[in-house]
Amino acid sequence: MSAKYLLIPVMLLALSVTYAGFSDTLFIGDSNAPNTVTTTDMEWVLSGEPNCYDNMTTSDVFNPFNLAEDSYGTVYCTKSDVAGGKTTISVTVANAYPGYAFGIDVQIKNTGNLPSKLRDVVIDAPEELRNSARVAYELKYSLDGNNNVVTKRNSGLTLAQFENEIESELDGKVFTQGGYISFGDEDSNTIWIYFPPDSNPPQGRTLNLNITFVFGQFNEP
Repeated sequence: MSAKYLLIPVMLLALSVTYAGFSDTLFIGDSNAPNTVTTTDMEWVLSGEPNCYDNMTTSDVFNPFNLAEDSYGTVYCTKSDVAGGKTTISVTVANAYPGYAFGIDVQIKNTGNLPSKLRDVVIDAPEELRNSARVAYELKYSLDGNNNVVTKRNSGLTLAQFENEIESELDGKVFTQGGYISFGDEDSNTIWIYFPPDSNPPQGRTLNLNITFVFGQFNEP
């Protein structure tokens, strides 16, 4: 008797799920509940509204005794809605002068379930501002929001150097839910942008500065 074969066609379905910042991600099953469907969120938010304020400074902006009230320059800042995996703080500064300084309060927190990381910091500013302004900051961050807080502090940086330094410090670090990135201490969370006494800022003009934080999923290169 000739052998008989039962041919069962098998189709393998390759399911790929892609996601970007601030989107839902679909996970199908796990070892405990193989037939369940769940979603998780990757979402970073600015903790509260960003605040901007200004002073006059003669030297170290970290030392409050070196700061004096300003009555000439003005500064105003807003934040954009979270979209496309990034959030932007927009700053408008008018009548900057040598010795003028303004601070930006900002803390960014991972409130989603999905681990993710900071991919890029982009500062969009006119050349007049890039050439004359300097940055002082004190970075604090925690990967999980608990007590393992890391700090880094520097001053006298150009805007480009500030971008590169923050990116290098946080490169490859994955933030889980509750993790955060802030600048300064818990009360100020400040990025100082200032014009040294020997600088030549564009006086009598209104300038716009955008600081964009770009986030991505934890397994992105």
